[in-house]
Amino acid sequence: MNWIDQGVLAKQATLPCDITPMERDDAVYMVLWFKEGDGEPLYSFDVRGRQFGQAKLWSSPTAFGARAFFRTTSHPAQLLVDDIKLSDEGMYRCRVDFRNSPTRNLKINFTVIEPPDRPIIYDARRMDRTKLIEPYNEGSDVTLICEVSGGRPRPNVTWYLDNTVIDESFEHRPDGVTVNHLSYPNIGRQHLNARLVCVASNTNLTPPNNKVVILDVNLKPVAVHILTKERVVSADRRYDVECKSSGSRPEAVITWWKGSRQIKRMSKNFSETGNQSLSVLTFTPTVDDDGKYLTCRAENPFIADSAHEDKWRLVVH
Repeated sequence: MNWIDQGVLAKQATLPCDITPMERDDAVYMVLWFKEGDGEPLYSFDVRGRQFGQAKLWSSPTAFGARAFFRTTSHPAQLLVDDIKLSDEGMYRCRVDFRNSPTRNLKINFTVIEPPDRPIIYDARRMDRTKLIEPYNEGSDVTLICEVSGGRPRPNVTWYLDNTVIDESFEHRPDGVTVNHLSYPNIGRQHLNARLVCVASNTNLTPPNNKVVILDVNLKPVAVHILTKERVVSADRRYDVECKSSGSRPEAVITWWKGSRQIKRMSKNFSETGNQSLSVLTFTPTVDDDGKYLTCRAENPFIADSAHEDKWRLVVH
């Protein structure tokens, strides 16, 4: 009978061996472990002339030495090996001698898995994105490169957006690096503080290695309103006109315009909670302003073409 088994480098592995007798009145005499290519056993469990629980244990110092222990309480029994090394890989044979039944031989094809290194995430300029928290603009594309060195067998490298797989297309380069190029289009408001996770995995025996980028997103204003639009205003009388903007991140810059000319030094801007901005314009209309439009414009200075406007047509008496 043949078994296929795996262990992870530097972790503990188990090599199974069925020592259950075929007959109820039979008993185990001796269990010997061999590695293919070696004539001498590398581990023995000897019950001859002893109680089963007081078996004599021996482990070859040139093989597993103190790293191995035979556990008989599990089904099947297992040879536990600590601190697995690459040299431990190979074909093993477990030989079980019984008092009455014929000898049983079991083969275990044992492979050693070497986990990959931790992923590194770069942007298109080869800057490490996990150290830079430069925000993306709403509407822009995210282009990231995840590189993973090592791994035996070579790992799968997968991109997740929070818990959803968004890119499984990786390539194994000849230099031992596995790379996945992510291009994620049109970042939006819903992606603020979302987690982009690059996951490298080549076994389910250990948790995968991963690296996270938390998305910081500059957002456009979604609304702007002049709060007090009186139907008629009087010439040469002073008015405080309020305008509120919401949705921008960082907060919007609010400017005031009369016709096509910007009104400067007559307004005060205030920050409010929840990415809102308030501007109060101190405005004294003249007779010439009749029919002109007073405009409140809010825009995110980091995002081109992000301005929103609200207009008020002045009727001046």
